[in-house]
Amino acid sequence: MTGLIVYLLLLPLTVWLLGSVLNLIDHEDRAPTLRRIVWRTLPFLGVAALLGSPVAQPMLAALITVVVLHGSWYFGSRLVIRRGWLSEPGED
Repeated sequence: MTGLIVYLLLLPLTVWLLGSVLNLIDHEDRAPTLRRIVWRTLPFLGVAALLGSPVAQPMLAALITVVVLHGSWYFGSRLVIRRGWLSEPGED
């Protein structure tokens, strides 16, 4: 039960962390972004230090879930746009 609670609590923190990691692509000044990544990693380290090694698997599962969902949304939306599935058929 603890693993499920940790997993659900870390999902939003993982999205927050992934956003700061992807922010490295967008900004030229990397120092503030790297500081942000360090600060956003601290909750993970705190949970790991507080609860120990049994939460390693839910933490990894949260990270994998967010990366897979983000990647599938990104590549899926690009596929839909490229194929024109959302565009209306042209009038003849």
